[in-house]
Amino acid sequence: MALLFLVIFINVLPLELKNKLTISSILTIGGLLITALSGIIGSLKVQLNKPMIFAPEQFENCFKEMISKSLSNSTWIGRIKEFVCYGEKSIRDLDRIVIIIDNIDRCHHTLAYQLLTDIKTFLCDEEYNLVFVIPVDDEALKKNLFIKDNNAECDKEKEEFLRKFFNVTLRIKPHQPTEMHFFAKELNQRYQLNFNSDTLALATKEFATNPRRIVQLFNNLSSELCLYETEFADKNQAIICALLILREEYTSYYKTIVNNPYLLFDKNQYSNDNIKDSLDAFMRSADIYFSQTEISDISHILTNSGAQFSNIPNEVIEGIRTYDDSIVINFVNKYASETETIIDLTIKQLQDDINSRSINQMTNRLIYLCKFFNTCDLTLTSANSITVLYKDSFDMVIKNIPSKDYVHVCQFANQLNRHKNSHLKELILAHVEANHNDHTAVKAVLSTFQSREDAIALSKVALAVFQTNEIFTDVEYSEEQKNALFSEDLFDTLLEEAKLEIESVKYRNLLWIFQNKKNISTEMYDKFFNTFGLITANKRKEETLQFLDLLFPFFNAIGNKQLKDSNSIKVIYENIYGQRRVNGYNLKILGEYQNTPNIFLRLVSGCFDIYRITEGLLSNEVINSCYQHAKDASQNHIIKLTNEGLSITIFNPTILNDNDYANELSIELIRRCLLSRLNNTWTVDINTAKRKIKDLLDNITEEKVHSLIQSISSDALCRNLIIEDIKGRKSEYINNLPEDLLSLAINAFTNDNKDDFADNFDYLGIIASNGSEEQKTGVATLCTNNLNNNEQIPETLRILEKLDLESGASIKMIGGTLETFKTTHPAAHKEIIERLVEKFK
Repeated sequence: MALLFLVIFINVLPLELKNKLTISSILTIGGLLITALSGIIGSLKVQLNKPMIFAPEQFENCFKEMISKSLSNSTWIGRIKEFVCYGEKSIRDLDRIVIIIDNIDRCHHTLAYQLLTDIKTFLCDEEYNLVFVIPVDDEALKKNLFIKDNNAECDKEKEEFLRKFFNVTLRIKPHQPTEMHFFAKELNQRYQLNFNSDTLALATKEFATNPRRIVQLFNNLSSELCLYETEFADKNQAIICALLILREEYTSYYKTIVNNPYLLFDKNQYSNDNIKDSLDAFMRSADIYFSQTEISDISHILTNSGAQFSNIPNEVIEGIRTYDDSIVINFVNKYASETETIIDLTIKQLQDDINSRSINQMTNRLIYLCKFFNTCDLTLTSANSITVLYKDSFDMVIKNIPSKDYVHVCQFANQLNRHKNSHLKELILAHVEANHNDHTAVKAVLSTFQSREDAIALSKVALAVFQTNEIFTDVEYSEEQKNALFSEDLFDTLLEEAKLEIESVKYRNLLWIFQNKKNISTEMYDKFFNTFGLITANKRKEETLQFLDLLFPFFNAIGNKQLKDSNSIKVIYENIYGQRRVNGYNLKILGEYQNTPNIFLRLVSGCFDIYRITEGLLSNEVINSCYQHAKDASQNHIIKLTNEGLSITIFNPTILNDNDYANELSIELIRRCLLSRLNNTWTVDINTAKRKIKDLLDNITEEKVHSLIQSISSDALCRNLIIEDIKGRKSEYINNLPEDLLSLAINAFTNDNKDDFADNFDYLGIIASNGSEEQKTGVATLCTNNLNNNEQIPETLRILEKLDLESGASIKMIGGTLETFKTTHPAAHKEIIERLVEKFK
C-alpha cells in the first residue's frame, strides 16, 4: 500500500516522463524483492519455533539444545543470525538455569511419580549448569505416592525412595506461634485491616504453622465483615472470625451448629472423632467469646435473617429470647403492624430452643408462646409451625409444665385445636388422667376444656378426684360439664360413703351438686332422701334438729316444685314435723321448740322450704303454729313464695283471719290473697272475701287499711264487693269515707241501675249532693216516682232538699210534680212542700 502511494506521488512531481518511469520501475522492483525475502525469513521462523516432537528422545535432544544455547557464549555474527531467526526473545549467555517445579505433592499420585522420574533423567546429566528446585511437603508427598502403604512399617522405605531423587534437601524450620502472631500483626498494620487483638489471637492460634492460611483467613474475614453493619461487625468481630474458622476448617461441625447454635456450648457434641482433638483445642480458645455473646447475635451470623428483624427494638428481641412475654405483648399492643414480624422472630427462636434439646428451654418457650398467643390471634400457619417443631417434644414438655402455668397451656391447646391441631390437647387430657392428683392442672383443664366431648373425656378424672377431694368451686363449669362430670356414678359413690357431718368432703360435694346441677332427676333426689330419711324416724328432738340442719342447705338448693310427687320427701316431712312416738309420748317438734325462738325459726324455715319444693305437704296445724309463734318469719316466707310464682291458697284462711291491720306484712298478704285468681275467679271463698272486705271497711280509718282498699279497688271483683258493702251503709259512714272511696261509691250509680238504689236514701242523698248532673237527674226521677205514688214522702223530701239541678227539664219536672202533690195533699208536709216548690220554680 505504501509503495502504491509512493509511485503516485512521484508521478505527480514536475519531472520529465522518462525520469518518472525510471524511478517508478526501480521502486516497484525493490518492493517485490523485499516482499519475497520477508516471506522466506518468516517461513523459517515458524518451522524453528514449532518442532514436531513425538518421542521422549526428541524432547531430551530439544531440551539439551535449548539449554546449551542458553548457557554458551556466542559471537556477533551468531547473535545477528539468532536475532533474524528468533527476534529479541532470544536468551543467551546465562551462567546457570534454575527450574522450579511446585505442587507436585498436590498432583495425582500417578502424575507425581511420573514427574519425579522424568526430572531424574535431567538430574543425572552434570554437563550443564542446571539446577532443579522442587518445593514440596515431603510427608504429604510420601502419603500421595504410597497411598496404599500408609503405615508405620514402610516409612523408612518411603524416605529412601525420595532420597534417590534429591541431591540436596533443605528443610524449612517450623514457625513458632510468636512468629505467626508477629506476622499477623504486621499484615494487620501494613494493610490497615483494623482487626482487634482477639481476632488476631484466634487466627494465629488456629494457623500457628501456616502463614498462607492466615493471609487467606484475613482476606475472607475482611469480606465477611462487610456483610454486617459496622456497629454489629465491630462488636462481634472475634465471633465472626471464630465461626469463619469453623466453617472453613471444621465443615461438618459448622453445618451442625448452623441448625443448632446451642451446640456451641455443649462440648460433647463434636460429631467427627477425626477432628475432635483439634476442634476441642480451638473451641477452648473460642469459648470465652461464645460465652459472652448473645445467642441471637450468633444466630444472626449463622443465618441470613438479621435484616428481617431490623425494625424490632433490641429490648423486644431480648424479651423474646428470655421468654419475657410482658415486654413482647406490650410492644405488639402498641405496634400491631409488627405482629407478624414478632411471630416470625418467635418461631425462629422456638427453632433454636427445640434445637437446644433442653427440656427447660422448650418448656419456657411453650409457656411464652401460650401467654403470647392467648393475647393475639393464632393463625393456621403459626399453629402448624409450632406443632411441627414440637411434635417430638410435647410429651416431655407437658410433664415439665409448672402447675401455675397450666391454665395458659390449656388455653393455647384450645387455640391449636380450633386449627385442627389436637395433639397438645390430647396429651394434656392424657396427662391429667394419669396424674389426677395434680389438682392445679386438673382445675386448669376443667376451666378450659368445656365442650361436651371434653367433659366426657374428663369424667373419669372427675370421678377419681371428687370422691375424696372437694369440688373446685372457683371453676365456672359449663352445663355440658355439669351433666358429664357430676354424673349419677359420682353421685352414687358420694352418697354411699357420705357422713352426717357438715365438714365432710362428700357431704359438701353432694350439696354442691344439688346447688349447681340443673337436671338432677327425681330418682337421684329420692335416693338421697331415702338414704337420710331412714334415720329420722322416732329420734329425740335434738337428733331430729341436728338432722334437719344437715338437710336445710339441700332444701334450699332444690328448685321450686321439683319434688311435688316425691314420696321420700313426704317421709322426711312426717318424721320431722309430724307426730313422733318417743318414750311412750306423742310429740311434735314445733311444739317442743315453740318457746325457743332461734330453734323455732330454723324449723319454720325448713317447713316453708319443704312446701316450696313440693307445693304441698303442710298441714293447717303446722301453718297455724308457724304463724302463731313466728308470724313475721312466716309472713316473709309466704311473700317469697308468691314472688316465685307459687300458690299460697293453702295459707289463705290463716292470712285472712289475721286482723292485725297495723302490721304491714299482714296488710300485704291480705292484698295478695284477695287479688289471687285462678281462671279469673277467686282462690278464696267468696263469703270469706266479703267478710274480710267488710272488716276492712269497718276499719277504714286505719291508714294501712285505706291504702289496701285503694289497691284492691282496681280489681273488678274486689271493687264490686267494696261498692256493694258501701252502698248498704248509713249516709253518716259514707259521708265520712275518704274522698277516693266516696268517689268509688258515687260512680256505682248509673241510669241503668238507679232502681236498685230506690230504697237506699242514705246512698241517694250522697248522690244528690256529690253526683254528676246525669246521676242527679236519675235521683230526681226516683223522687218524682215516689211523689206520684205517695210513697216514702218524708225520705223523698229530704233527698230533694239536697238535690241541686242545672237541667231545666228536670227542674220543671220536679216543680210540676210538687205542685200536683201540693194540690192533692194540701195538708201533708205543707211547709217543706212550699219551700221545695219555690226551689224548683
